[in-house]
Amino acid sequence: KVILIGGNASISEKVEKELANYTVERIGGPDRYDTAILVGNQVRNLTASKTEAILVDGTDFPDAIAMTSMGVEKNMPILLTKPGQLPASTAKTIEDWKLTKVTIGGGSKSVSEAVEKEVRKYAEVNRIAGADRYETSVLVAEQVYVKPKHVVIASGEVFPDAIVGAPYAAKKGYPIVLSRSNNISDVAMEYILGNR
Repeated sequence: KVILIGGNASISEKVEKELANYTVERIGGPDRYDTAILVGNQVRNLTASKTEAILVDGTDFPDAIAMTSMGVEKNMPILLTKPGQLPASTAKTIEDWKLTKVTIGGGSKSVSEAVEKEVRKYAEVNRIAGADRYETSVLVAEQVYVKPKHVVIASGEVFPDAIVGAPYAAKKGYPIVLSRSNNISDVAMEYILGNR
């Protein structure tokens, strides 16, 4: 079985037809925000946890990567928003799911105060935000894992490796911390040294 995540604009029907020898399931809405909702419904169906979710910027990747470990460890679906505007479908989902708590990943440039205020109409809000994507990833790691023996480091500058590495890290119970390509941030190094 092959599961395609995203609509035809992300993974074309041509690709789907090339997989004809397999059972193919597509989870995809008209845009990334609706696809996140559909995936979130699958997560909620697989777990007993129904009261919390994560909200991150749907236009950039770092905060979503950093929040993956929390999503896996705490059975929380990840919803997407535009930085300055909560999509109507996402707002409706937060209300329909009757969430009691939404954890925002990232600072106000990623998820604005206006979006946070909108979410507060439906649920309690907790925000995890550092001075930048690197500190945010460390803050998430600190909230999810106590004295981990391993850490996964992935690029905070380009997304492919971090995207595929985040589920691996979460499945193994390892925090994922973001790094620059040429030097690790001070806050990430402090985190690593602090867990020796």
